[in-house]
Amino acid sequence: MEYATDLFDRGGVEVLVGRFVRVLRGVVGDPGVRVGGVEVLGEVEREWLVRGVNDTAVGLPVGLTLGGLVERRVVVDPGAVAVVCGDVWLSYGELNARANRLARELVGRGVGPESLVGVALPRSVDLVVGLLGVLKSGAGYVPIDPRYPSGRLGLVLSEACPRWLLTDGVTAGGLPGGDVPRLLLDGLDLSSGDGSDLRAGELSGVLRPDNVAYVMYTSGSTGVPKGVTITHA
Repeated sequence: MEYATDLFDRGGVEVLVGRFVRVLRGVVGDPGVRVGGVEVLGEVEREWLVRGVNDTAVGLPVGLTLGGLVERRVVVDPGAVAVVCGDVWLSYGELNARANRLARELVGRGVGPESLVGVALPRSVDLVVGLLGVLKSGAGYVPIDPRYPSGRLGLVLSEACPRWLLTDGVTAGGLPGGDVPRLLLDGLDLSSGDGSDLRAGELSGVLRPDNVAYVMYTSGSTGVPKGVTITHA
């Protein structure tokens, strides 16, 4: 058996050869078999893929929101890396504190449980801060992809009727006009100030697991954006 040792190790090559031989045996043994009916994986490898790789379900505490889960993680290991984008990263402690500051800003602007906040930000650390901050305020977020056509963005905003549109100075220039007020994330100082977790009395209402976490818009079969509401639990 010969192979490029700079590209493959012996174990990986043996797996590939085993699959190839298994396919040949399947085709020779039943020339009329459909391609989809040819067995490629052995029993051991199949069991590993199904059970060892894909069986990733874990139990989650009942009654906690996503914000609550992050807060639990902060207690356990605040210095652990939470989010990375390029050369920029935040620990769980930093992410939680910035999200708390944003949440207080949103609450002060009338945001709370069952209200919606549109989020139009490029993929970045700030995007994660923005989403978590909205959730901690009690509101649900509506993801707005700035790359979508202006007409589609306008339809989503008019349908969702978010209380605020969270964006930044650069992205805001490419968004359609409308009646939704904009809050520029890069215009806020989220690196200082009270970063403690919000107390129940600070929210405008009680945040429950069945409250809206986010509303995702899909085109569906008609091509017209339709909102799907997802709760915390």
